[in-house]
Amino acid sequence: MTAVIFEEETDVEESNRGRHPNTEEAADNLIEVGDDIKGLVTVVKLLSDETRLKILFVLREADEMNVLELCRILGQRQPSVSHHLALLRVNGLIGMRRDGKHSFYHVRPSRLDEVVKTVLKVAPGRSRATAATELPDEFVRDEAKL
Repeated sequence: MTAVIFEEETDVEESNRGRHPNTEEAADNLIEVGDDIKGLVTVVKLLSDETRLKILFVLREADEMNVLELCRILGQRQPSVSHHLALLRVNGLIGMRRDGKHSFYHVRPSRLDEVVKTVLKVAPGRSRATAATELPDEFVRDEAKL
């Protein structure tokens, strides 16, 4: 027995009926930020871990800290904290400097700003120009403290 599948031809105008007027623009924007989204997915997954978020908050407030200080504050063992630090460093969210046997870690504000701008750029309901140039006040770090 042979099955026959019939395809209906529809007018393009008819198939677009009921679509949001900005659908075309949204599709163009999505294509434009495709690579940004792939990188953003990686960073968002990285930031979905509670320990890594705590590390970022602590480092942001302390400016710089070594692993042992972070272990004490977080109440975790050194291998675990070092693993989280390595993931954050490889993805460019934190930086490191060595001083003798000790490694000191710090937040890379420019990278975090880049991530936030990318999120805002791909967020629905925001114009590309506004999202790429404006950050909400709660995301702006006071450069006078640096």
